Amino acid sequence: LDPDSDTDGDGVPDGSDVDPLDPDSDTDGDGIPDSEETGGGTDPESPDSDGDGVPDGSDVDPLDPDSDTDGDGIPDSEEIGGGTDPESPDSDGDGVPDGSDVDPLDPDSDTDGDGAVSY
Repeated sequence: LDPDSDTDGDGVPDGSDVDPLDPDSDTDGDGIPDSEETGGGTDPESPDSDGDGVPDGSDVDPLDPDSDTDGDGIPDSEEIGGGTDPESPDSDGDGVPDGSDVDPLDPDSDTDGDGAVSY
């Protein structure tokens, strides 16, 4: 096969394609077939097209780094930068969503300011 051609028509050159004869192969391993990625605008050779730290196959909007995959009110890119989990609305498991939690990495934080640990 010519490494520059695209035998299966999935938008990924044969030289980079994990299976150049299968348009449903997933070269980047993100859970989305190459043919769907090229048709949908995501990068079939990058597991995280928008660079927000969430793989395209799990990302609520794989072309928007400010999407909020877990719905906690914090964009995925900020969660990655801050150390919280963009795929879990409650990173520290204390029952308070990250977007409302004073310290979303400390399960013993006082979210409501009453001096007691909030659960």
